[in-house]
Amino acid sequence: MPAQVPPEAQSIGRARGRLSASSLTTFVRCQKQWFLNYKIGLRGPLSPHQVMGIEVEDALCSLLMNRAPSVESADDLKNWVNSLIPEVAKACLSKGKAIFEQALWSKGDFEQSFSLQYIEQMLSNGISLQLEEVKACFEAGGGINEFEVPAPCFEMPPHYAMPNKANSKLKWPNNPHQFSDQITWSDAWEIA
Repeated sequence: MPAQVPPEAQSIGRARGRLSASSLTTFVRCQKQWFLNYKIGLRGPLSPHQVMGIEVEDALCSLLMNRAPSVESADDLKNWVNSLIPEVAKACLSKGKAIFEQALWSKGDFEQSFSLQYIEQMLSNGISLQLEEVKACFEAGGGINEFEVPAPCFEMPPHYAMPNKANSKLKWPNNPHQFSDQITWSDAWEIA
C-alpha cells in the first residue's frame, strides 16, 4: 500500500494520515478502488446496510451506556433493558433512513431492507450477548476492575486521553456507580 513521508519542512501534526482497517481492506480487495476512494475521493453508492450497520452499533452502545437500576434478578435486568429497546430502535431507524435519503448517491430500497421489528431484533440479540457476560460476572462474584479508563456511561463524564485538549466549558454529570460489598446485578452490569 502506498505510503507517503511528509516533506522535511512540514510536520506531521496531530491529524497525520493513518491507515484505517477499511482502507487496508479496500486496498487488499482492489487497489484501483482504493485509489479512487482514498486518493481521488470517488465513492460508490451508499447502501441501506452501510448506513444501518453504523446506526445499529451506535444504538446498541447507547443501550449499554445506561446505568442499570437496582434489580433482584437477571430476569428483572433483562426486562429493564428490553423496555428501552423500542424507543432506541425507533430513533435508530429514523436517523438511518434520513441519512440514506440525504445521500447524493444511494443504491437499494431502505424500506424493503429494514423495519422497526428487524432493528429491535438486532438490538435484542446484542443485549443477549451482554446479558450473558453480566450473568457470568454475577456468578463469578464480580472481580477486580483491571481497567484504568472507565467504561462510558451517560452518568459519568467522558474520559479524554488528552484532557487539556477537551472543551473545559462543558459540564458533564458525575454520578459514579457505588459498588456493593456483595455483587449485585447492577454491579455486574457495570463490570461487564
